[in-house]
Amino acid sequence: MNDMSRIEAWPVGHRPRKKRTVLARTVLLINRAPARLIQTGRQMLAGTPPRPLREVVEPLPPDPRREADLIIIRQRLAARRRRGLAVAVVLLATLMAAIYVYFLASPMYQSSAQFAVRGLQESGTGGVLGKIGQSGGALASLTDGFVVRDYLQSFDALQDLDHRIGYIDLMTVAKSDPFNRLSKDAPAESLTAFYNYMVKARYNMTEGIISLDVFAFTPKDAYLIASTLTKMANEFSARLNQKATEDTMRVAQEDVKRAEDRMSQAHVALAEWRKRNSSLDVESNAKMIQQGIGQLETQLLDARGELEQLKNNKLYNTPRRATVEDRISTLKAQIARENDRLVNAQTATSVVNQIGDYQRLLVEQEFAGKAFETASQSLLNARTLASMQSKFIVAISGPNHPQMPSWPVGWKVILVTFMLSLVAVAMASLLLTVIRDNSRT
Repeated sequence: MNDMSRIEAWPVGHRPRKKRTVLARTVLLINRAPARLIQTGRQMLAGTPPRPLREVVEPLPPDPRREADLIIIRQRLAARRRRGLAVAVVLLATLMAAIYVYFLASPMYQSSAQFAVRGLQESGTGGVLGKIGQSGGALASLTDGFVVRDYLQSFDALQDLDHRIGYIDLMTVAKSDPFNRLSKDAPAESLTAFYNYMVKARYNMTEGIISLDVFAFTPKDAYLIASTLTKMANEFSARLNQKATEDTMRVAQEDVKRAEDRMSQAHVALAEWRKRNSSLDVESNAKMIQQGIGQLETQLLDARGELEQLKNNKLYNTPRRATVEDRISTLKAQIARENDRLVNAQTATSVVNQIGDYQRLLVEQEFAGKAFETASQSLLNARTLASMQSKFIVAISGPNHPQMPSWPVGWKVILVTFMLSLVAVAMASLLLTVIRDNSRT
């Protein structure tokens, strides 16, 4: 039986299980009053005692209009409760945002800077090396920009910044702000997350510009942090190719050192040979010996001619013949000694042996000189390439001195909170309506 088609009398002090609103209970009492009065009057006339309150009186005939009115009343009351709850949620969220903005939030100041990573290879250096540097300059600049941006937002940059200016101590002043509070004992992950929240570095691939935005709780700290980070970016960009440059320079310098040692050893060996053989130029000595042999052979021919003349003139037995013959013998012996000095391989002091050692030393000295020239040119090229590959920061706009806090902007925060809470309440109401309709069906 329907609850609205029956009237039940409850004892005093006993409450129904189903709680009703004030309006619904008032309507129910009004509906029950006539029936109870009629029942009590009939019992008094008949002299019968009244029924106990626990007994249920006879139900009134159902009234469709009354049922429809009660349903409408219940729906309106539920809609009012939902609207009141939604308004309360929106007002509470807006009130909390206002309390945070005007009483708890710490004002933050923003200092911004823009710079680009450049190198000498992008400045239009002429020559072959300049063309080689320009061929990879665009790609290198693009890569260097991303590398510098990642460094500025890394934990290493945070440690370096804290070592230079005490960044963590500067950021622990906002103790009343629950959202921007930093503890000195925070782990590395929390420190990095807070640092990335307060320092924003962006790289524009099209323009090749790095934009740096720094937030701090005082204008002085914001400018100090932005200036220090710009210096750190410049130093880091200079170290980008330092390892490769150092390796190239070290290899080139080692080649030059080996070439110098080789050339020095060749000079020492040649000097020792000349000192040992008492000769500055063995080729000149050989030419002088050859010229001497030629002169001796000329004299020998003259002496032989003179001896033949003596024979033809029948003066062969004269004392002059003996003199001529002695001179011929002397010339032959002298020519033999000079030839032995020149071409006898059995003699260590022969020109043949000396000229072989001398030419070997000359060739070694020449090769050592050419190797030294090549190594020196390689070192010069390495230095040129190293200077071309060096990176530096070109400032486009330096860090500014902030005058007004950039956050929080009170009316913007309150307006955004109000709008977001409205959207959230509307979404929740829509979701609950869909769930309720599905449950009824």
